[in-house]
Amino acid sequence: MNGAGESNNAGAESFRQFPLEALPERMRRFVEAVSAATGTDPAFGALAALVVAAGCIGNRVAALVKGGWIEPAVLWGLLLGRSGATKSPVLKLVTRAIVELYKDARREFAEATTAYEREVERYKIRLDEWKREQRKGPPSDPPEPPAAPIEKRALVSDVTVEKLGELLKSNPLGLLLVRDELTAWLGSFDRYAAGGKGSDQPAWLSFFDAATVVIDRKAGGTYFIERGAVSVLGSSQPGTVARVFGLAERESGLLARIIIAYPPDRPGLWTDEALPDAVADDWKRLVQSLFAIPPTVDDNGELRPRFIPIGRDAKPLWIEWHDRHAREIVDIADDTLAAHFSKLKGMCIRLALVFTCVEVASGGAAISAIGADAMRRAISVVEWLKHESRRVYAMLAESDGDRADRRLVEWLAKRGGVASVRDLTHGLREYRGDPVGAERALGRLVEAGRAAWESVAASATGGRPPRRIRLIEQPPVTKTPANPESFEGFGDGDTGDTSKTEPDGGEGFVEIVI
Repeated sequence: MNGAGESNNAGAESFRQFPLEALPERMRRFVEAVSAATGTDPAFGALAALVVAAGCIGNRVAALVKGGWIEPAVLWGLLLGRSGATKSPVLKLVTRAIVELYKDARREFAEATTAYEREVERYKIRLDEWKREQRKGPPSDPPEPPAAPIEKRALVSDVTVEKLGELLKSNPLGLLLVRDELTAWLGSFDRYAAGGKGSDQPAWLSFFDAATVVIDRKAGGTYFIERGAVSVLGSSQPGTVARVFGLAERESGLLARIIIAYPPDRPGLWTDEALPDAVADDWKRLVQSLFAIPPTVDDNGELRPRFIPIGRDAKPLWIEWHDRHAREIVDIADDTLAAHFSKLKGMCIRLALVFTCVEVASGGAAISAIGADAMRRAISVVEWLKHESRRVYAMLAESDGDRADRRLVEWLAKRGGVASVRDLTHGLREYRGDPVGAERALGRLVEAGRAAWESVAASATGGRPPRRIRLIEQPPVTKTPANPESFEGFGDGDTGDTSKTEPDGGEGFVEIVI
């Protein structure tokens, strides 16, 4: 899976800190507070906050890039780290506001359901009276039955596609799925499919693009979802992801649609820090403001997103980045990584739309266009995601030797990049009591040009001076793309036909039989 000029070892490119300055102020304050309260790298909180914000926006607005190219406010994010990396507490803090709002909505729905049941009993009485009257008097219209309450939902977890279709029918502005172990979401795709993976995956790929999905239930009935927008957020461990996201999931483009944060492991040290109530309350107010963004109504009276164009000040930034990114994709030899980079074109627009909405929700003017500031923020985040993707995709293709070397490099980096054989035999578990294996492992890094041996001054008691290894700092790989002749226009975000001039929320539809 390694691209041209890139190592097949995840340690070959060092982790870059997430560009917190790219986040709007209220979101940045919240992410920093979550990081302090959980002792985790800010990348976890930042990615989770971005996906949650997108899930709150849903089908309220969508970005109109050009005729035929629309990007919805839908993001799929994965917090990747070994067991004990404190991913779950981050998810809980970032989604707590939505959970609280969901609990309020559930209470309201329960009260409305109780009232509805009383009305049904009254309706039955009125209906019986009407039937008696029909036997003796002139015919008349029957009484109107009461309208059943609609459950307002924004959050789902362990859900089938059939249930999701039902919920999207009642909640056309979109949903957010949160799974603590995201690979369980992938495993649910074939939960009721005979003979392996089947009907669910095409539907989910459509939900990523807020496209049209028709779900035909074997038990009878059909769900027609014109714009099925579902953002997805979860966590997992590297080994699990490497095992579950096999060739089929990669070739289908499922993995390519997921943005990932995989910061280096941190020890789970105790901290007295907690998420300040003021920060948590402000995040909840921001979430509520995103839910309050008004959609528009089509000619049939159905809710649909308002289409937000790229502003004049932002378009030159977008075109320059888009074309530079497109040339970079051409140089990537790994098809799977290239597919992910292709999806990042649309991801840049989606992030710019999210940043625009967050700024408006923070007291800005009404949403009219994606501005230059939001575009710069989005480009900064996507450039970080590109670097992170190289690391993650290299990790997914690691051999056992690559994985061992990466863990060794990460361990050395935590020690300041210096260690002796004795240090290693007292450090990483797999080398304890094995000085020969430890020296061989350090020697592999020297042979690869990633470290160098150096002697330590002999002690006053004499004896052979010990040797230790020192990591050689390797800058991240940067590509110098070719400079082909310039071309007019720009890509279509992998949406296919660009001949349309009017946005329609997605081309074609996926039909699912449950």
